[in-house]
Amino acid sequence: MPDRVTGERRALLISAGEFTDPRLSRLTSARVDGAALSDVLSDPDVGGFDVQWLAEPTADQARRGIEGFFNDASRDEVLLFYYSGFGLKTDDGMLHLAAVDTESSLLSATAIPATFLSDLFSRCRARHVVVILDCSYSGSFVEVGRIASGQAVLTSSRGMEFAYEDREGEDFSSLFTSVLVEGLRTGNADLDGDGLIEIRELYDYIRNGLRSANRQTPVMSSTLTGPLYIAGAPKGVPTTALHPAPTPLPREPATPETTTEAPGEPDVPERGEPTEPDADVEWSTDAPAGRDDLNRASLADVLAMRLREVRRDEPGTSFLVHVDGAWGTGKSSLLNFLGQRLEREFTIVRFDAWRQSRIAPPWWTLLGATRKEISRQRGFWRAAWLRLAETFVRARRSGAPYLLAVVLLALAAASLVLLWPRGTSGDLLTTAAKGVTTVAGAVTALWVASRLVSRFLLWDSARGARLFEQFTANPMDEVAAHFGWMSGKSAKPLLFFIDDLDRCADTYVVELLDSVQTLIRDAGTAAYFIVAADGAWLRTSYETAYKAFGDSVALPGYPLGHLFLDKLFQLTVPVPVPTAKARSAFLDRLLRIDSADDDEDTKAEVREARQRIAEGEEAEILQVLDGASDDAREDLVTDAVLALNTPRNRKRTEHALRRFLPLLDANPRNVKKFLNTYSVLRSVRVLENNTVASDVLALWAIVRVRWPAMADHLEADPEAVRGIVEPLWASECFPEHLRELAGNEEFRTVVLRAPLTPRLIRRCCGTED
Repeated sequence: MPDRVTGERRALLISAGEFTDPRLSRLTSARVDGAALSDVLSDPDVGGFDVQWLAEPTADQARRGIEGFFNDASRDEVLLFYYSGFGLKTDDGMLHLAAVDTESSLLSATAIPATFLSDLFSRCRARHVVVILDCSYSGSFVEVGRIASGQAVLTSSRGMEFAYEDREGEDFSSLFTSVLVEGLRTGNADLDGDGLIEIRELYDYIRNGLRSANRQTPVMSSTLTGPLYIAGAPKGVPTTALHPAPTPLPREPATPETTTEAPGEPDVPERGEPTEPDADVEWSTDAPAGRDDLNRASLADVLAMRLREVRRDEPGTSFLVHVDGAWGTGKSSLLNFLGQRLEREFTIVRFDAWRQSRIAPPWWTLLGATRKEISRQRGFWRAAWLRLAETFVRARRSGAPYLLAVVLLALAAASLVLLWPRGTSGDLLTTAAKGVTTVAGAVTALWVASRLVSRFLLWDSARGARLFEQFTANPMDEVAAHFGWMSGKSAKPLLFFIDDLDRCADTYVVELLDSVQTLIRDAGTAAYFIVAADGAWLRTSYETAYKAFGDSVALPGYPLGHLFLDKLFQLTVPVPVPTAKARSAFLDRLLRIDSADDDEDTKAEVREARQRIAEGEEAEILQVLDGASDDAREDLVTDAVLALNTPRNRKRTEHALRRFLPLLDANPRNVKKFLNTYSVLRSVRVLENNTVASDVLALWAIVRVRWPAMADHLEADPEAVRGIVEPLWASECFPEHLRELAGNEEFRTVVLRAPLTPRLIRRCCGTED
């Protein structure tokens, strides 16, 4: 290695090509790939890595090796992890890496989950870490992987593509690894001729090498702010001779149900992606983010902290959170980050409302999702026992209809047996044959009838669930009781992530949320729900469903939709708008532009400010942010949000806010909601680099709690506040249903206390940079 590359360098290579599962075909290229890459990385003149190669490990051996490799890292090391083998996906699309004992029907238990690798990768202490995956669907690791500073991921294909073998010559190798090894061994990947091969140069070389094959598209994702050298190329003479076009075959397990693509047949590109990967700009998908480009992880930290507090302080109380944001604002990404923080403490049930909305009653699909997640944790035999126990419990809840059906079936079977044909000894063989046929028919009829009874009377099907609703006096009481029984079988508290509800019809929205409210009210056990959806969509759904009651129930500034949501959710969290620096950094990553490092003065400023933030109260924390330089402030907002949400600072803030209580209704629920609303708005605004004054934000929180419809109007049109300051302008500034409220003295007292100007309203709402 050239002298410019210093520090310890370790690599872990895993190759898996031999499998005990007959449904996974032999993969000759994996061992060839591992041997070739081991040779070039361990060469002191090229890679200079201390290489550990695990060939054909079991899943347990691989997991132990991976965890030890990442956990033993020191700060000054450079780590490289490589896998060659089969990439397999579960029904929910999660990537798993195959090992020698992997069973394709039991991936979570017998393979290496991508989330396992991602968690270790993101927490690794080494200054630079590279993960290289050569398998089908490897690009999906980028979607779930958490990438910390100084880390990079290089995959052989996109999330929905195969990876291929080159079957020319005696030893098969993969297309991706053969080009990778060639670039390192020959030095041709040193595209700028400086004697070093940087990770981005290596990626560009591989991408150009695979372009001739036109079969797969490598993907790179990184958080690097400087160069990361993979190998040396002492000659420093790049050439244009790239890997010749090979004869590819997919690295996909051959099964009786799987057909192999013919060589030369074009792949079907992913939706929205180019067939020719010529552009240097990374293509952005609509999938939830697996990395924190837009400061969503900090808000996930705050929400995780609040959920832990509720669970600890009020263990028997359910808690519902509404994550409010328009389409495309990052709600699903926030759920991803939150799940990563809470998966060890909660049983997380992910529920895609839009996919489930056409299947069956919402309570039935919620129960099914709950059962599936609890069963997944229990293993095969304990899951089977849970299913059997649940059948008996549901039979008891279904009552007389099911028992009557079982009795009738038993009587029918007994009658058939009693009608066993008798005969003389001379025709014994004929009699026996008729008897066997009769009994077999009876058993078959009993089995089929029992299955039909279970599907329709034990709500074991969507149609059965509807019949259960129609023929049971209090169906939701029974469902809630059953939900409570099932919750008790989970080793950890249940946490539901309900996503894409704002893509569903209004009737389904109301039915699902009403089902959730019934379950948590009557189940007798605590459950936690995070509903990510556009609040306007949810409110409109309720106002449409209960239109006849709107005028008689709604209050001035408090329409029916807000009443329903406020009764359902204890906390509403708006999705923060990314700061200017976060948006710029995100664009730079898409354009593959390295962001400049902070200078030493800024780093010193950040270190000193973090100490003051950790020790300060809310006013001092805001003062530190206000006095910081622009670059430093962007680096401090996460520290500030976490400091503001410590129990000590929250208690101090709540004490300071007590002087605003006379402006609230004399209602304990409203007081608690005001404190929650202020706390959430403060966190979100700080994440947006917005330090609006505490008094101003408190007054806005009161408007948001007491008169939410007016708050919505002022957020959309802050200049309308003129109609409150000068009542003669009320008719020009407000729609008819808000004009009376605009002149209400209680409301005007709150607005005019600061007073709330258009600029301050924008700051409170996060609509002003």
